[in-house]
This record gives sequence, C-alpha cells and structure tokens, in this order.
Amino acid sequence: MLQLHWKQKHRVIWASAIIYLGYSLFSFVVSPRGEFDFSLVVIESLFFLFLMLLFFYEKMKYNLKEPIYYSPQFWFSVAFLVYFSGNFFLFLVTQSNIHNQQFIINYNMMYGFFTFLKNIILCVGIYTHIQHSDKCGKRLHSRIDTQINLDYVR
Repeated sequence: MLQLHWKQKHRVIWASAIIYLGYSLFSFVVSPRGEFDFSLVVIESLFFLFLMLLFFYEKMKYNLKEPIYYSPQFWFSVAFLVYFSGNFFLFLVTQSNIHNQQFIINYNMMYGFFTFLKNIILCVGIYTHIQHSDKCGKRLHSRIDTQINLDYVR
C-alpha cells in the first residue's frame, strides 16, 4: 500500500473523500434532528491520521537533504497528528457519554487542551518557516501597510 505512485495515492485520497462525503450526507439525512453523529468525526480523525502518517513516511524515505524538523510542513503535520490522535478517542467515547454532565466538562477541557497544543505547534511551524526563509536569503514581505494611521479622526 505504501508503494503507491503519486497518481494512485491521489485517486485513493479523492475516492476516500467522496466516500466520506457520501457517508456524511447519508448520516445527516438518517440521524434524528438535533443529534450529532460522532462517528463522522471519528472517521475524519482516522482519515487525517492516515494522511499524516503517509506524509511522514514519504518525508523520511525521500527527503534526506536536511533534518525533517527544519521543514514547516513537518510541524504542521505534527500539529494535526497531535490534534486528531488526541481527540480520536475522545470523539470515540462521546456518543455514549453525551448526557453525563461531568463527561461534558472533561470533554471540553481535553478538547481545549488538544486544540491549544495544536495551535502552539502550528506557531512553531510558522516560526520555522520564517527562520528557513531568512536562512535562504528570502525575506518574507508583508502585504500590510506599515504606514497606516490608526488614530482615525474626522
């Protein structure tokens, strides 16, 4: 499976996305009004975990020029790997415990923690992108006008 060529991988990813979309539409039509089917989020988490692991496999197999952690794509992938793997089991047990008030409090804390951790790792990825651009001699040019007068007076 891991020896697929890019065209085959592209087809597999698109086919699985279409299957997921079909399943989510079916679940939307069939599920009772006002209830959320957490199996969709579990499948989504599994799909993205698979994509992240595939990314790491290809990066480690084909990219030997520089350490992988210098790449911003590595940090972005780590962020989403942590987020989806951390929330996978949380989403898995939510359907059966949705009416337990203590579980909802714990759920919100854990979901917030993994979201916060994901955001911190994304910031590391942005920082490495800026550092990598500086080392290569390419300065990042901001499109924001620095001469903006924020003291607007009529």
